[in-house]
Amino acid sequence: MAFTISVKMETKRAEKYLRKAAKKQLPFATAVALTKTAKHLAEVERRSLSKHLDRPTPFTKKAFEIKPARKQDFKTGRIFSRVFIKDAQEKYLRFAIEGGTRRPKNRAIVVPGQATRLNRYGNLSRNFIKNMLAKPNVFTTTINGTGAIVQRMRSGILKTLVIFTSSASYEKRLPFFEIAKRVVPRRVVIEMNRALKSALRTAR
Repeated sequence: MAFTISVKMETKRAEKYLRKAAKKQLPFATAVALTKTAKHLAEVERRSLSKHLDRPTPFTKKAFEIKPARKQDFKTGRIFSRVFIKDAQEKYLRFAIEGGTRRPKNRAIVVPGQATRLNRYGNLSRNFIKNMLAKPNVFTTTINGTGAIVQRMRSGILKTLVIFTSSASYEKRLPFFEIAKRVVPRRVVIEMNRALKSALRTAR
């Protein structure tokens, strides 16, 4: 959970101006407001993937999870909810958020050749390498010292299917934290007003 956004709220000032009934409902209302704000932010972050990334997969779109706020934490002054990226998706989304160079241990990064057919998400299909290597005209080789899988076409021309590299560089593309800074301040006020009104109606 390296990429986590905590949604917090300052409630001490608000308590001074609330009636007794409202103060009693404040812990519950705050927890509800923070949790709903986190859910809203997670959805905004999910929608942003298609805008900033090239054809994100359904698995990638399930990257965001939330931790609800607990009203029990209100008394401690540390009540908050969280939006975070699941560990499996964080391994690669971190490079879209921060940029940088990826150097996986004990395995190579597979880069498709320019003429290699990709699936609708812009990736190699499942078992692509295994299926291609089963063909008699496909074999592994090295190109300028780099491992590759090539296919000998009927014309005799070699078509590069994939290249294996030890590292890959990425530019920052996904404004994960910037989105939160824009969305949270306005949304948490909206959700707090709604939660407090609802709590007061229930308390009557």
